[in-house]
Amino acid sequence: MDIFLGAVCGHDVRCVETVKEARTAVMDSVPEVLVVDLCLPDGSGLDLCVEALRVAPGIRVVLVTGMELTDACRMAAEDSEIAVLRKPFELDHLLVLVGKGSRS
Repeated sequence: MDIFLGAVCGHDVRCVETVKEARTAVMDSVPEVLVVDLCLPDGSGLDLCVEALRVAPGIRVVLVTGMELTDACRMAAEDSEIAVLRKPFELDHLLVLVGKGSRS
């Protein structure tokens, strides 16, 4: 996905693997868009999304998951700027969310 978004679509992409790395990355350089998996090795992607929006209001946030949506995920998507993208997904759908900040 990073190759597709970076090389093909022209986005600057920074990939990290943990909540801790993502927090550091967001503090170092606030992104325009944050794409986060729900299940990360050291914590919740949903918690990271909520935290990122507090630190940097206005960024577009996409939460990606292959799991059934919990009530917390549904509420976060309805009450905030978090778009939820279910796996498997079409890359075109991700591009809409990344490019326009649309909500699903």
